[in-house]
Amino acid sequence: MNWQPIETVPKDGTWVLLYAPCDLFPTKDMTHWIAYWKDVGDWNEGWYDQDESVMVVHPDMVTHWMHLPDAPVKPSVGQVHPNDRR
Repeated sequence: MNWQPIETVPKDGTWVLLYAPCDLFPTKDMTHWIAYWKDVGDWNEGWYDQDESVMVVHPDMVTHWMHLPDAPVKPSVGQVHPNDRR
């Protein structure tokens, strides 16, 4: 997975990881968001998280995005987790 220019982001409800340069925000921990694009046909369109009550970041601030990674796979019964091998 690599960062992609924001112009290529899917705007179909797909959850993605967003990036906005940290110099736009007061702290460096406010640079990444997991969100999806919500187009409601008025001034409220933008990037929303699971709360859906407010935009997580203004669309003009986001410069890059990437797909979310797959969830970890739970080892099946009898399978040894790599960290348990000795």
